Amino acid sequence: MTGNDDWTSWAEAWRADDADSTDIDAIERRVRSARRGRSVRTGIDLAAVASAVVVSVWVMISGEPAGMIVGLAGLAFALFGLAVALGRERTPAAMAARTVTAALDWEIATARSAARSAVGGMAVAAACLAFLAVCAAVFRQEGLLELGGAAVYVMLASLAYVLGAAAVSAWLYRRRRARILRLVALLEELTDEAD
Repeated sequence: MTGNDDWTSWAEAWRADDADSTDIDAIERRVRSARRGRSVRTGIDLAAVASAVVVSVWVMISGEPAGMIVGLAGLAFALFGLAVALGRERTPAAMAARTVTAALDWEIATARSAARSAVGGMAVAAACLAFLAVCAAVFRQEGLLELGGAAVYVMLASLAYVLGAAAVSAWLYRRRRARILRLVALLEELTDEAD
């Protein structure tokens, strides 16, 4: 059963004025589970940011001008990633009330948070492309980007990964926006019928 099926059954129960047949607890568990999953992903993002900061500082203290440029670019990228990771999680911890409309409002807020997460993924991918461009320019200047060299393959693999991540984020954003529109339409339908 998908989340949309839950809301369809809720809508039918609402129309039948039989609110006791709805399972608010199941929706609440699903939303809390999604919220926990996003919290775990945020923790992983924060660990990645901390690692990137450590590597960036390590590269900067090498004393080489190229290391300083790449390290500063990496530090800027890591701090941007930190801002994105912290800025996307704004979902209420609990429903305002144990009603169908409150649960639907909570589900909409959760879906909006998921859409922000997808936008954040696209923003981080764009920042990563800028970081890779800086690295490519520095590596080329240092003579590290030779055709057939390992650095070229690493840069190409990184580019492919970033473009793939951006494409997945764009796909997720479209899915999540469509879900938000369906949920908002359902909420409007339920509130219109209640009036």
